[in-house]
Amino acid sequence: MAEPGTNFFLATDCAATEERFRERYREAVIVNRDKRFVPSVRGRPKDNQRDAVIDMFALALTRLILGNNASSFSRMAADIGGIDYLRVLED
Repeated sequence: MAEPGTNFFLATDCAATEERFRERYREAVIVNRDKRFVPSVRGRPKDNQRDAVIDMFALALTRLILGNNASSFSRMAADIGGIDYLRVLED
């Protein structure tokens, strides 16, 4: 990592993404360990909306949010926290 001692809060609705980041960045990645991952079905509510709200407000307390170009979730957290948001383009 370029900045030793830097921690990241990762908010994702994908268990595989969380696992990949935790394997790569180890203790530098902070996650909501109580979060339940449930499948997304377009047009239907998810059973873990409480977990999503916890992630959103945790993100809002960070210093900077890096969000993918399709994430309104990240943008909303930045707006709530009044913090900078950088859009990260996916390959």
